[in-house]
Amino acid sequence: MSDLSVGVYSFVSEWKKFDYPLDLWLKYNSEIFDEVALITYGKVEIPYKAKNIIIEEVEPPKKDDFNFYRFGKKKAQDLLNTDWKILLDTDEFIREIPNLKNLNKKLTYRLRYRNLYGNLYTEIKGNKEFAYTSPRVHFGKRNIIGDGAVDGPYSIKIVGEFYHTNAVRNPTALSLKWKEQIQREINEKYFGTAKRLKYLEGTFDYSKYEEYWPGSYLIEIDKQKMPKILIENSSRFSWYKFENIPKENSLKDILKTLSYNFSYSHIKYVINRAFMYMKKSY
Repeated sequence: MSDLSVGVYSFVSEWKKFDYPLDLWLKYNSEIFDEVALITYGKVEIPYKAKNIIIEEVEPPKKDDFNFYRFGKKKAQDLLNTDWKILLDTDEFIREIPNLKNLNKKLTYRLRYRNLYGNLYTEIKGNKEFAYTSPRVHFGKRNIIGDGAVDGPYSIKIVGEFYHTNAVRNPTALSLKWKEQIQREINEKYFGTAKRLKYLEGTFDYSKYEEYWPGSYLIEIDKQKMPKILIENSSRFSWYKFENIPKENSLKDILKTLSYNFSYSHIKYVINRAFMYMKKSY
């Protein structure tokens, strides 16, 4: 492990409305990181405090502005006094701090997503909307791009993984959050249709994942690898149980993963992402 300090940063607004596990996020990260930096959009109730948690309140940009997500994260990054920095949303839990020893300080490194779905021990895979990796680990300051990535130059190296609890929150809150996000993307002409909004009326129905994300599939993940704080609070993330799904790294999981990785839609997605990052990647 590197002797250099490591901090995590994010922003938060209506965390109760959208059922973000902010209390768990603050507690867990304050125990494993040297510093935790959090920007709040307006006055926000803070459910957990510690000496190494830095919090600052700011006036947010308009919610329909794409900069709504980047602004708070950049402000939070500026609060950190650590050498290495890791960007995580307040519903994302890193498995462990990566080994940063001997990494190139000029590059931004990637973390692998584990997209939980319906309950704490199920992962959803096989759709481009559930990202596989994201550049989040960097030395010094970087610009924020998109909703949750850090500017380059980039390394292709994956240095760790995190568990994304976005789709294991209260199904009513989940509908509200995704409805708002899809509407914003429609307004920005990122999506050309609103057909998926029909699945977000009332509470979200976890059983319809194949309709909502065609081609997606589920696996049962190894809970021994998960952050302990999630397992200790598993009742907060249990909304739907799936039967007879393949286990992580089983033959069925491997074959499905290979099939998806070589599919036209995935190859097209990877090529588009590569072109987007090409000028700043190593």
